[in-house]
Amino acid sequence: MTDVESIKLENHEIDLPEIDKLGPNKSKFWQIDLLKMISILLVIMDHSFPHSMLFEIGSPYWQRIAIPLFLIITGFNWAKSLEKHKDKPLRELYSWKGYFKKKLLRFLLPFGIIYALSIIFKIIINLTDVPLMDVAYYDDPVLKIILFLPVWGPGNWYIPVLFGFILIFPIMYKAFSRLPVVSLVVCFIVEYGWYSIIFILRVIWAMADYTPIGVWNYYNTLTILRCTPFRALSAVGLGIWLSQNHKWNSFRNIFIWIYGILSGIYLFFYTFRDFRFTTNVFGTDFAFFTGDYSMLHFGWSAMLILIVLNIFPKEPAGKSYRFISLISKSTYHILMVQIFYFSVIYNLYLPMFGDTPIFASFGGEFYWVHYIWYYPFNLLLTFSLGILWYKLENTYLWERMKLADKKRYEHAKARGWVT
Repeated sequence: MTDVESIKLENHEIDLPEIDKLGPNKSKFWQIDLLKMISILLVIMDHSFPHSMLFEIGSPYWQRIAIPLFLIITGFNWAKSLEKHKDKPLRELYSWKGYFKKKLLRFLLPFGIIYALSIIFKIIINLTDVPLMDVAYYDDPVLKIILFLPVWGPGNWYIPVLFGFILIFPIMYKAFSRLPVVSLVVCFIVEYGWYSIIFILRVIWAMADYTPIGVWNYYNTLTILRCTPFRALSAVGLGIWLSQNHKWNSFRNIFIWIYGILSGIYLFFYTFRDFRFTTNVFGTDFAFFTGDYSMLHFGWSAMLILIVLNIFPKEPAGKSYRFISLISKSTYHILMVQIFYFSVIYNLYLPMFGDTPIFASFGGEFYWVHYIWYYPFNLLLTFSLGILWYKLENTYLWERMKLADKKRYEHAKARGWVT
């Protein structure tokens, strides 16, 4: 029997873990699956609780790391997938069949479905004359070109950043394969330069009292600049760096330890002392790094990934481990579901960032108790739909994953476990 998909296991409950042990997939890192699952849990938390509430319990250290983790993991996973092509010239890395087709099917198809649902949602809203939240960039045509949904949903900004990395990643990988240290330094320089451009524009518009310049207004221009891969170049670069060597005691990773500790110290002052790098321009203070997705924060997440890669097993066997891997594979679909789901919830029921969940606007001293049901409900809904969507979209791949690859099958066949 040569068709792997037609293999029948004699004892499904016993043989799959045994096959895992005999022929593990060397290209997979279960530690990364674990981190991806944790990250998507934190993303849903970020959109289910008021940021002010989470900030009071030190969210920059443990909850706001979700997106930095995803960005670094993106660099790690994509670099691992290109390792077998590392000797190919750059033009071959940009092949349609070997690169763009896979990436577009993986990311563009699910996003296209969410985009279509968002169009339908907006048509319904327009027909019923229900007011949407006052967000500046709903109808800007340029923002639609960079993949902003017709009706905004939290996390939408991540999509153009992700697709931007698809365009430039082979260049990054090729550079790191030849000059890793220089390439990582360049990533930091470019990211710093990009923030400098944003900073200068913010100062100019503040001095002009936010007067629109030409057809561009302040909010849309900054949104576009913040939705490019250059605002997070160092994070993906760190992922490529770790993909080349993630041993905790490697000399090259001394940098990760130092960078992570310094980032952790900064997070202490950022979180508990309200410290920001600011510059006074004509009597007004401007923060250079806006938000908490910047090179000042990425070091902490990179160090956490390094620790997890060295503490947890790479190839564990068993149902619970496989379930975590399933969630990991479904994270992008879960992200799509939550973007659309929260776009409906936020726009029709809640103020920005969900400061008051549905049926929980009672206020009072213990208003936080209302989130006891709201967050678990959001998790159950988004995870269930996201995993189901992934499985339906990847039925063929799902069957192959259950039966493992040809090498693992040959191991099992030699032991007489499959017929």
